[in-house]
Amino acid sequence: MIQGFPIVSRATRVLVFSALVLFIASVVLLGFAMALGMPAVAGGPMWSMSTKPAPDTVAVLQGVGMFVGAVAVGLGIAAVGTGWRPSPRLLVAIGAAVAAVYLFLPPSWGDTDVLNYAIYGRIAAPGHSPYLMTPEQLYRTGDPVGVLGPVAWRGWPTVYGPVATVLEWVAAELGRTSMAWIVFWIKAGNWIAFVLTAIGLVRLTAGNRALQARSCILWAVNPLMLFWLVGNGHIDVLLALAAVLLLTVLKSGRLNAISAGFLGGLIIGAGTAIKSPFLLAAIGVAWTVRRSPRTIFAGVIGAAAVLVPSYLQPGALDEAVLSRRLTWNPSFMHLPGAITSRPDVYGALILLATLVMAVILLLRMPQGYQARPSVRPAAALVLAYLLVFPTAGPWYDALIIPLVALIVPSWLDYLVIIQLALLSEMALPTGIPHSAIYKTERMVGIISHAGVLLVPIVLVVLCVRNSWSVSWPDGIGGGVPQPAVLASGTEVPAPNLPAPNLPGRHRAQR
Repeated sequence: MIQGFPIVSRATRVLVFSALVLFIASVVLLGFAMALGMPAVAGGPMWSMSTKPAPDTVAVLQGVGMFVGAVAVGLGIAAVGTGWRPSPRLLVAIGAAVAAVYLFLPPSWGDTDVLNYAIYGRIAAPGHSPYLMTPEQLYRTGDPVGVLGPVAWRGWPTVYGPVATVLEWVAAELGRTSMAWIVFWIKAGNWIAFVLTAIGLVRLTAGNRALQARSCILWAVNPLMLFWLVGNGHIDVLLALAAVLLLTVLKSGRLNAISAGFLGGLIIGAGTAIKSPFLLAAIGVAWTVRRSPRTIFAGVIGAAAVLVPSYLQPGALDEAVLSRRLTWNPSFMHLPGAITSRPDVYGALILLATLVMAVILLLRMPQGYQARPSVRPAAALVLAYLLVFPTAGPWYDALIIPLVALIVPSWLDYLVIIQLALLSEMALPTGIPHSAIYKTERMVGIISHAGVLLVPIVLVVLCVRNSWSVSWPDGIGGGVPQPAVLASGTEVPAPNLPAPNLPGRHRAQR
């Protein structure tokens, strides 16, 4: 027995050893990929090994690192399914330590979203609205941060919510005229959110060591989540934290109907005002309180208390933002030109496909952990959005993975990790044109693109056949008894749960 890593069989020992080796390899490869790229944010707290991009090298490091990282997560889940019961505190600590290292590395070359966050914060710092003023306008002023903004996005005002803008403004105030320091503070906030989400998942799965370990493997020590959310600073980690906080509030038996509703409403308002897709998770979670008028009323008041003042910011309600999100990159779906050339028809088709997928998932998805009724509809709505909308990147999966961690173990675990890996490969930077690496990238991109289109088909087949079950010890791979639901809509653990175990996307278009 290794301290914190009790091993019960030879097969489990092989799985754990393999997962550990691949996890370390992935963390190192992805760390070097970050250290070799993005010279624009080198200096300050950021440590970089390169003064200029190395496209081919970075592409290889990221591609291999993502692949072995996804395999490590799959093997880790399988190891838990065969009886491995690691300490969740140890796994959270390992994830927090790796994330802390990534905090001091520049984002990888080719992924510029965090630079856009910094630019929008810099625009907001002197009192301008990033919904009205573009990065191009800041660039023309010769601002030391503005001149480092990504060229491809200079004509775009921010597409993120007002709460996201406030957080970017705080980072810009702390970082002042240094792009490196602004990015550092954004990533520091993401590090805190990442660790708090891991801790929240452990608390939400308290009472069963296997489910705690599984949640940590899906989130805390998932190399791809560490890379995208902390290493590259994507804002989606805040949505994951908001989802976990919302579930925690509704699970608490210490709050009455009004208190739970108001706090839940505040969280829903904040999450939606960071990035609007959070509203899908919020609708699913809030479904459990539909029979409690007091909770619903308090929730509406709480959400309004955040949303109303937030969207008073000039330009924040620009309808063009939703339109761009809904109709961007129509070639991804490989639909006829008669459809993709008409944004209104294309947008309506995407919404209809999302609705159909959501209905299928709502009817046939696996149950929530402890049959928590709030998790299943939330996961169904979010997953339908992620599978159908043409704007999804691997970092978008930050919203679905915590929800999957609270659903009973099933083939959905592996399917979500496969989708994350495919999207990650599609998001790789492009190497030097006409080089051998570039040609390999193109092939990987085509395969990944086809795989992402295949995932929804596989998901529908699993739903139709109802073939989700995987065999787990502790009796948590099948049906779980329904819990009682408080008047406020919060949940009480089912009485006969298993006893806890005590110690012992679009590269193919380029």
